Amino acid sequence: MTVIAAVVGKTHIAIASDSLVCWGGLKATTTEVESTKLIPVGRSWIGTSGEDIYAFIMEDYLSGLKRKPTLTNEHAIFTFFNRLRGALKDRYHYTPKGDGGGFAEFEARFMIANPSGLYTVDQDLAITRHKRFCAIGSGGWFALGALEVLSGDPKETAIKAVEAAIKLDVYCGGDIEHAEVKLRR
Repeated sequence: MTVIAAVVGKTHIAIASDSLVCWGGLKATTTEVESTKLIPVGRSWIGTSGEDIYAFIMEDYLSGLKRKPTLTNEHAIFTFFNRLRGALKDRYHYTPKGDGGGFAEFEARFMIANPSGLYTVDQDLAITRHKRFCAIGSGGWFALGALEVLSGDPKETAIKAVEAAIKLDVYCGGDIEHAEVKLRR
């Protein structure tokens, strides 16, 4: 399970995540396993929540691209994730657990922080641009509550939001990873 939180500042965006990995009732932190939920992609950071396999698929898929995606607007993000969705079925033999009623049927949510802004990608491939902050994952509601009342330095605020989720959500924990990107204004 996961919490990823990000804050848009005047000059940069800060993104932070926990590092706990769960397999059913078992859990491990970065002291036991090597895992990351924040993946660098050019000048962007992609945060992955949901099944752990998505981080591995994302890294493998990106390594096979001739050009790294720019992810600079909603259209570019949609195009990238729509192609990833196609690769999930064709290249990785992914079969959704759901009833097939969803449009895209990702079993994960993603967050993207880059010089053009802060975005989330939902399970149905809906792209949302966030003006102030956002949080995703099982601890996302706790992080959103913290983000609503916290202010100050974006990096410190994102980290505090993740700390709140770690304290309150049984499926969040471990060390906190973070990164920052300078905004293009």
